[in-house]
Amino acid sequence: MNRTTWCMTIGLGACLTGVGMLAGTPTESGRPVAPAGDDLERSTIPDWRDRLRRAGSALSEGDAAGAERAWDEAYRLALATSDPYAMIEVGRAYLAIGEVVYDHPMAAARARRIFLSALFLGRGLRNVHAVAAAAEALAALGDHDLAARGFRIAVTLAQRGSDAGAVDRVMAQRDRVLGPPREEPAALRPASETVQTR
Repeated sequence: MNRTTWCMTIGLGACLTGVGMLAGTPTESGRPVAPAGDDLERSTIPDWRDRLRRAGSALSEGDAAGAERAWDEAYRLALATSDPYAMIEVGRAYLAIGEVVYDHPMAAARARRIFLSALFLGRGLRNVHAVAAAAEALAALGDHDLAARGFRIAVTLAQRGSDAGAVDRVMAQRDRVLGPPREEPAALRPASETVQTR
């Protein structure tokens, strides 16, 4: 195993360590409860976490192609759950696998699309902290503009909810990830245009 593969394996291992933790962690906004019919249907879907662990094992053994195949299964299964947290985890895992199989720009581009899908899923579910988690994942890629937009969506959702502390928590997360927002100097703000008539 070369040094690059070893480093990517360590990164994927760190990602997999958090899989179970994130999947079982309740959020203040609460995860929507699916109807009984949906629960029954989803109970037949194999667990995406198992496929993600297989991807990690394959990568640690130097089997990049096998890692990608297992990851692809994990991605499809995660997508079927409509769980934004699952999408975030498979996106993070692809950063490790895709960089070994292809290169960093390609891995980052696909992870970005997956994180955006997670953000939209979270917004559709009105899950404040899922949206914020997706925004943080985008920030980790260096997409600070997209991340800032994601945090704005999370703040808006929190303001519409009944949890008074959710806004403060999201804003604290945003400040930790992106830094406190800087107020634009008055001299740089666009002045209102006036139309002169003669």
